Parts: sequence; C-alpha cells; structure tokens
Amino acid sequence: MLPTREGYDRWATTYDDDASSNWLKALDQLEVERTLGNLAGRDVLDVGGGTGRHAIRLSRSGARVTVLDFSEEMIAKARRKPGAEEIRFVAHDVLRPLPFADRSFDCVPSYSSTSQLAIWIRSSASSAG
Repeated sequence: MLPTREGYDRWATTYDDDASSNWLKALDQLEVERTLGNLAGRDVLDVGGGTGRHAIRLSRSGARVTVLDFSEEMIAKARRKPGAEEIRFVAHDVLRPLPFADRSFDCVPSYSSTSQLAIWIRSSASSAG
C-alpha cells in the first residue's frame, strides 16, 4: 500500500487535469461557493488546500488565504498557478499541532481526503465566545 502523502504527491501531476479521475472537482464548486459565501476581507485557512483550486478563487474574491497541506507536490503545483502569488502556503501535517495562534482565521474550509467528500466548516472569530 502506498503511504498517503506519497499518493497525494503522485496525484498532484494530474489532480486538476482529468475530471474523469477526479469527479468530486466537478461536483463541489457550486456547493463550496454557496456554503462559504462572500469572504472578502476575511482570513481563510484552506486545510488540505492541495493545488489551490479553491484558495485561488477565494483570494481573487478578496480573502486573505493561507493553504495548509502536507503534500509538497500539491503545494508546488499550486504555487505555479496564476493568482497564487497572493496566497501563503504552509507545508504541514494536520496530525501535528497547527502552526498558528488560536482564532487566527475567520473561516477554515477543509477537504476530507479520507472519505473523498467535501466538508466545509464555517467558523468565525466574531461568533466565538
């Protein structure tokens, strides 16, 4: 069995290119936009942001975006895309403590790689008690 990180590193080369091998990409864009809404001026941590597909769109709409992903190859692919220069990329495994202070972000979307389902979690520092 291939270790997960190595699998994502290998997948990075075709992740954005082939809708037939990445069917979720075709299904989740509208739901992501509906769920997240307008994040202009907000700090967003895209956990498992991979090749930056959502991060670049969020950044272009005015969000301040940080991508956290454990795959160096996914991050490398994301950095080569137009619009990526405005995004902060952090290579980090979420099984370790996060390298950010508490309440650093207004919204933390995350893609669940284990179940291959889009899971979007809204969290707001303004609503935290």
